[in-house]
Amino acid sequence: MCLKKQAEYAFTPKEKYFECYAQVLKLIKFTPSFLFSDNKKNEYTEADFVNKLWAPLFESFFRDSPNVTLKWGESVCEDSTAIKKDSITGSVKNIIGDKVDLRITSAAGHDVINVEFARNPDDTKYYGDRRKILRESKNNADFVYRSTCVKRTLKKKMKSLCIQIAGNQGEITETRLKDNGLYISNTIGSLRIPSGPADLNVLRVLFERLDEVKRNAVYISNLHAIIQKDMALKNNSMDKKRCCDVSPNRNDC
Repeated sequence: MCLKKQAEYAFTPKEKYFECYAQVLKLIKFTPSFLFSDNKKNEYTEADFVNKLWAPLFESFFRDSPNVTLKWGESVCEDSTAIKKDSITGSVKNIIGDKVDLRITSAAGHDVINVEFARNPDDTKYYGDRRKILRESKNNADFVYRSTCVKRTLKKKMKSLCIQIAGNQGEITETRLKDNGLYISNTIGSLRIPSGPADLNVLRVLFERLDEVKRNAVYISNLHAIIQKDMALKNNSMDKKRCCDVSPNRNDC
């Protein structure tokens, strides 16, 4: 109890901003070339940018997020695999969904936001990743849009976001259902790391946009909780358990 109280007063809601600010200052001081480089010569790997730069920022922002988990490393959502199998008419034995570098998932285990990383904005890599995260963004949205237990007003407020990052910069894309079967995607903001002390002011914009991503992830996670509760109620309903093959007056049913 004592440690719990100490932790309660030791960390403030603004702790994440201090951590991220300190992380960027360390990079500027000790590895400035890391932030200045366009990485066209591939002197840095994708893992360099993820581990040294983006992972600390994402972990700091999402650490206190309720019902949201960060899954690092290439992994596949079960929903993605199921949707891909449904779209194929032939054998689906070895079919799996798209592998994503960072999956932000709800407590129900479904993806809410997907993030792809690259070491530089190479055309081939960029457009391949773009197609992938847009597919996953649509899949994430479909899971909520197709649920009858979620109110229409809640669905209208939902933003299905995905993030694409190359080196030390990235962008956030939003996918929305505009009409039956018609989805619209558009870029709603960039993510940029300052390259030196002169442009540290861009951190404010970065923090604001990461906060928006976090709020959106929590919102969709709450919708997933509604869906999960509805599914649990249906599975435990009398209609589900009732035997319909014989008369209800039978004692052996």
